[in-house]
Formats: sequence, structure tokens, C-alpha cells
Amino acid sequence: MSLGFKEIPETLQHPSHVCHHHLILHRLRYDGECKVCKTSHEPHALFYHCPECWFCIDLHCAVKWLKTNIIHHPSHIHPLVCIAKEILCECDACGKEHKGFFYQCVTCTIPLLHSDCAFLPNNMLIQQTTNDIFSHPHPLTLAYSFVIEDRTARQWTKCRCRYSIHKFCAEIPETLQHPSHVCHHHLILHRLRYSRECNVCKTSHEAHALLYHCPECWFYIDLHCAVKWLKTNIIHHPSHIHPLVCIAKEILCECDACGKKHEGIFYQCVTCPIPLLHSDCAFLPKKMLIQQTTNDIFSHPHPLTLAYSFVIEDYIARSWTKCRVCNRPFDNESLWIYKCDRCRYYAHLDCATARHEPFMSILMSPGMGRLLKNFKDDVFPHLVHLPFPDQTMNLIKHLFSKEIESSTSKINEAKQTHISHQHPLVLVDTTKPTSSTLSCHDPMKKVELICNGCVRPIMDSPFYTCADEDEHHCNFALHEWCTRLPSEIKDHPGHPQHTLVFMPKVPYKPFGVFECNVCGFHCNGFVYCCVSCKYNVDVCCAFIPDKITHKAHQNHLLSRVLTKRVHGDGCRLCFWGIYSDEFAFSCQDCGFHIHPGCALLVSETIRHKYDKHPYKLSYFPIENHKGDYFCDICEEQFLPEFEGSFYHCEKCVQSMHPACSMPIFRHQNPVSFSSILGGRTIIHKYVNIKFGGRHNIETHPHPFSFVQGLKSHGQCSAECRKGLEYEMILKCLKCEFAIHYDCVGE
Repeated sequence: MSLGFKEIPETLQHPSHVCHHHLILHRLRYDGECKVCKTSHEPHALFYHCPECWFCIDLHCAVKWLKTNIIHHPSHIHPLVCIAKEILCECDACGKEHKGFFYQCVTCTIPLLHSDCAFLPNNMLIQQTTNDIFSHPHPLTLAYSFVIEDRTARQWTKCRCRYSIHKFCAEIPETLQHPSHVCHHHLILHRLRYSRECNVCKTSHEAHALLYHCPECWFYIDLHCAVKWLKTNIIHHPSHIHPLVCIAKEILCECDACGKKHEGIFYQCVTCPIPLLHSDCAFLPKKMLIQQTTNDIFSHPHPLTLAYSFVIEDYIARSWTKCRVCNRPFDNESLWIYKCDRCRYYAHLDCATARHEPFMSILMSPGMGRLLKNFKDDVFPHLVHLPFPDQTMNLIKHLFSKEIESSTSKINEAKQTHISHQHPLVLVDTTKPTSSTLSCHDPMKKVELICNGCVRPIMDSPFYTCADEDEHHCNFALHEWCTRLPSEIKDHPGHPQHTLVFMPKVPYKPFGVFECNVCGFHCNGFVYCCVSCKYNVDVCCAFIPDKITHKAHQNHLLSRVLTKRVHGDGCRLCFWGIYSDEFAFSCQDCGFHIHPGCALLVSETIRHKYDKHPYKLSYFPIENHKGDYFCDICEEQFLPEFEGSFYHCEKCVQSMHPACSMPIFRHQNPVSFSSILGGRTIIHKYVNIKFGGRHNIETHPHPFSFVQGLKSHGQCSAECRKGLEYEMILKCLKCEFAIHYDCVGE
């Protein structure tokens, strides 16, 4: 039978396009190609198209599919078309909601038939369909209406001899589990051949009465007792359209709510094969506060709502978000979860409710919750507690400013010389009115003052600066505590076989730029090195502590270990792997690890000229923040669940990458986040580089300045001819000559 033009529907659902709504019939304005058969068509041809993604199907492919998915049902005058996707809907035949495939009329608004009803037999014997529980001598004919005063029923079986059956009776289950009979299998519904007595209520019943019986021990329960028990053991759960009946006997089975195996009481649907819910999940609260269910180990300001699935579109839109308790993904979107309706907070059922053994492993998982303290303060009195509170503090200040406070001697002389600089140094104390007018490092005012020793900002006094700064155009500056560094270090954990000697610059590297063998960052500050082995470490990594604590994993000690002993998911601050740094700070019991650079160089708060408030380091998405995250510096979107820690101002609702926050903002246009990353971390790749100063090269007549390249600097003047933007370069102060730092030696 051919499909007439009048029967072509205006909308179409096709199995090759299920991501959006119906395809709409329209005429092409331009040339088009069918996405199914790849046939090209000229303008004005009739096509089905998707208005969202412009997916197109020509009439030939549409009709071909319609013919194989169209039925001509005797209950309706028009053809019924199969909806390609499973839906949850009320069937116009039986009046019940079903989940599955439906047939619809594309001309009328009705009928909409579930596939089970659409293919019911026109004639049937009730004894064949009910295993002889019910019997009738005549075949029953399928009728599509019942013209009586009560029009509530829509489709049922009838016989010309006026045989009928109640809806309630038709839904009585064929088998039953009852708490008064748990020794054998299910009780089976059958008609008595002889008189029997109900073993529950002791009521006598004559032959042909319907009772449930056990074929092994002849235990009997009449319908009155069976229905009474069913009513008290039936729940109407909002997750399912049909009533759920309690299975009387404890079983070991997988729960369709949490996806885990349980042993205990389950609830099942006697109409559908699913769901099968464990009693613990069936009676979970619709709303709860996670701090109440986890004894304040985890906290969230809003109540969490029980959701019966994770809508896959929302899951993908949120970039495969993770559970905020165990930090693991939601592998099955059909399982129940707890979620916050006000912000991006999601949790597994067991994680949110702290149920059973899995929760104990959550307590020990990396960076999660409030861990029990596993050390005593008096045993480790000199622990370094990280992150440092702000940019004014660093490891060298932490170690050597204490030496200043404990010493009875006064701070070094107001003027002195230092091995690191050829000119005299003068002490600057900004707290005294007679001191220099030189300002400290201030990102709010775009004032930059970097220490030549530790290459950290000089944000408070006292500090030393070059006494001949104006005469020699010298930008040398030094923290007071950096003048107290020892001349050598013995038994460094990264190079214990030789003594590391203090040097202001690496002698065998141009301009003293070296790669630290501990953190992997380039540095041009002070160095401790073994010249014979060419082993170099910056001053912070030279004093890398043996043990630390970190707020990302509170109350547990983190020990310095070699990376070859690290087994885990990578650094918990940047989410990059730990496989090439020489050391990591690790909690081996929990599998928690941090790069040395992420631990020592990322402070808890920072200041930036883009915001009058301090930004605070956050390890998780912000509470009450339901939208997407964008860095205010590079203007790129980022995903806290997958890209690691970030800085955030809660008052202004602004965020930024740690890598974008560290340097004074030198670029007029937004920077490229990927181009400033330090290898595999969230830290700016030149965090240990001090730019500036005047330098001379024998092959060029003019002096150079050591700077970070801008887009305006163009290409390298050496043979490589590569772009200079974001790279370490030497820029001539008098002409357009500019060259990569790496090209200088060549």
C-alpha cells in the first residue's frame, strides 16, 4: 500500500535524529543534501529539517521509514506512526501510563497507543491468558469502546454473553508472598476443587472460590486476607507510576535506585519489570541537609532534593560533573541522586546519607570532608601549614624571619654589600618617614617589586635595594631575610651525594636562567647547585620541608616522597598527573598528592587590580553559584570539577585562574590561559622569573631588556622566526631587534 501525499505528516520523528525535537516539513530555499542517503536536492524541494541543528531528510527516506513504521489499526481511520524514541505517556487504549514505544496518529491528536495495546489480539480465550485461573467457553473479542453511561473505561475484553471482570480483579497478582508463609515459594492463585479454610482468618470457603495456595504444604489464604496484606504493603512511590509491592522475604538483589547490591526487603512493581527498590532507598527523604546526615563532616547551606535520575542533557551540559562528597563521576544517569536546586551541588545516595561501609572509604578519600587528625602538634612543632595566607608570606620568610625574631642582634646594617650584586645595597623600611620613597609591590596600583633572591614579591619592609639604582638603571631588590641564606646545604633530599653551594646566578646558564630540578620551573633567582652534576634548585625548593599540612586535606600529614612512589589520581590542586616532578607531598593512606609548586607557590588569598576585595583559593565549585565559571583575566571558561583550584571573590562573584593571577598584568588584551601554564600545573610558567634589567650581547651593539614577549614584538629576529608572545625574550632598547631567550646561546 503506497503512502499518499495527503498522508505525509507535517512533523516526523526519525531514528537517525533523536537528539532534538520533531523534524518539520518545509521547502528548501537553497540546495540541500539528505543526511541519510546523501542525495542532493535543488531549491523548493520538500524536506524534513530540524530547526535547531539543520538536520535534513528528503521525502524518499522519510516515506521509506514511515512505511516500515506505520500500522493501519482497525480502531482508527488514519495510519498510526511509531514514535522512534521511548517515552512515558498515557495510552489511549488502556488509560494507563506506560514507558516504551507508542504509535500516534499524525493527522489527529488521538489516539496514542502503547505498543503492547496496539498489538493486542482481536480474539482470545481467557483461560489461555490466565493459565486457567479464569475460564469462559467463548472467545472474547477486542472492542474499542463500550457505549454505556459510564465512559471511564476505554478498551477491555467483552463477550456477547455479557461476561465481564472488575478492573481490581484483573489486577490481582497470580502469585503472592505473605509473611505468614515464608518457608516455601510463592503462593499461587487458583480455584478450589473442594471446600477449604483460610489459614489466616480461619474462614471456610466452598469449592470454586479463588484462594492463594502453596502447592507443597497446602497452605491457603483467601482473597480478603491477601488483599488486606497487599494494601498494607503497597507504597505509591513518586519515582514510578504503578504501586510498588513489598517482597515478604529478604533477598539479595541490585537496587534500581542506588545501583548497588543489598540484602533485605525490596519493593517491586507487579506491572512492570522495574523498578526493584531496596527498602532503605524506597523511604529516603525527599529533602535533607547533608550536614545532618553526615554529622557535619560535609556541609552545604541549601537542602538537597532527591532526584530519580540525572537527566543526561543536564549531565553533559555540566561537563560530566562529579559527586561533591567522593569526587567520583555519576556513571549511570538513571540512578537516583541528591542535588541542590539552587547551585551545582550533586551527591550519590550513599555519599549524601553516609550509609553503610562505602562512607568509611569516603572519609579517607582525597581532600574530602573533615578528617580525623592523625598527628600531634607537639610531635611536629615546626610543621609548615599551607597554603600561605597571602602573597606577603613564602617559605624563605617563614624559615628565616623566625631567625630574625629569635635573634638578639639587630637587623643588618642600613647599608651593606652582598655577593649577589656589584653595587652597595641600602636598607629600605617603609614604616619610617625618613626611609626611601620606594614603594612595595602592590598589584592594586600596578607597582611591581620582585626580590632577586627568592623571586617573590616584596610586599612589606624591611628590604634592600640597589644604592646606585638611578645611576646604573638597576632594579635589584632583596628581602632582608634573603640575605641570611646559608652558603651551602648538605644532604639535600634530591641530591644527597654532594653539597649544594649557594650562588647568586648559575654560572653556566645565560643570564642565570635555570630549570629547577625539584619543581621544574625556570628561575633566574638565587640557586643552590652542584656544579659538577649541574643539579640546580631554587631557594624555596632548596629548603623543601619534609612534612607539611594543607587545607585541601586538613588534619592529615603530607610527607615529601619521590614521585616514583606516588600512586593516585594526580595533584589534588591542579588535577595534573604527578609523574615527572622529583618530589610530591603525599598522604599515602588517602592517596592524596600535591605538586611541590602547587603547595608552596599558591597562596590562600591574592589581591588583584581587577577587584577591590581579595580573591580566596577554592578547591571546589562555589556554593550558591549555579552558572558557568569564567576567568576575569583570560576570559576563558573553566570547569572547577575538572581543572582544579581557582581564586574567587564571593562579593563580586568573580573568578580567575591561579596562573592568570600571579604576574602583574602586562598584556593589554586577554592572555591565552594555555600559553602561560607552567607545564602541567595551574601556576604561571614564569612565576620564578624576574623580568627587567639591562643586558649586553656581543653580537648586538645596543643594550637589551629581559622581558616577557608581547604580541607587538612580532617574530624572533634569529633563524627560528617563531612568535615571541608570552615567551622569555631579549628586546633591544633602541631598535626593533628581539630574540627568544633560547635562541641567545645559538
